[in-house]
Amino acid sequence: MIEIRPYITEKTVDLAKKGMFTVLVDGSMSKPAICAKIKQYFKVSPQSVRTSVSKSVVSKNRKGTKQTSRGFKKAIIFLNKGESIPGFETFTKTKEKKEKSKNKK
Repeated sequence: MIEIRPYITEKTVDLAKKGMFTVLVDGSMSKPAICAKIKQYFKVSPQSVRTSVSKSVVSKNRKGTKQTSRGFKKAIIFLNKGESIPGFETFTKTKEKKEKSKNKK
């Protein structure tokens, strides 16, 4: 798995507007290691990091077992005002433009 990559959903785009950026990280990474990698890759200084782990789902049927989804570790990074992670900027700008055009009509 890649060490750090952006996690883009509707909810994470809304959180990015508030200064909270969500990334998928390697399951063995600790919070200080995540902070160090964020500083290295994106050149920003995180205030704090919250992590959550999603376990893989295994379904059983009469033929045996099957893994239906892989587990992952998600980190929410809180940044200072004015700082942003480059991958999220394009999504927030395009969504704001669409909302403005809908309000004009």
